[in-house]
Amino acid sequence: MTTRQKAKNKRQAANREYYDSLGNREAQKRSDDYRDRWSILNMNFGAERREKLAKWFKTNTLCVNRKWCILLKYDPDLRRMLKQGILKRTREGNFGTRNTFLSLA
Repeated sequence: MTTRQKAKNKRQAANREYYDSLGNREAQKRSDDYRDRWSILNMNFGAERREKLAKWFKTNTLCVNRKWCILLKYDPDLRRMLKQGILKRTREGNFGTRNTFLSLA
């Protein structure tokens, strides 16, 4: 076993210990939420996606218009839900570092 493989195994063991310290339920919940969010956002546009987004927004918020986030100008479903009043747009942060979040109205 090379030195790189030993270092990699050590990092993986440290990660496992960290997630075990959080509790497997908490770590599993985070990964499930992440998987659910991206599975919905990567669906084809339409009524089914909007229904799932509305259910998802009951318990979550979504950061938009930032690097590595969803851009509203390319997502007609989110724009439509904003226009219909299903979602609301909030801006948080200080001058120069403000983030835009979407949540259920």
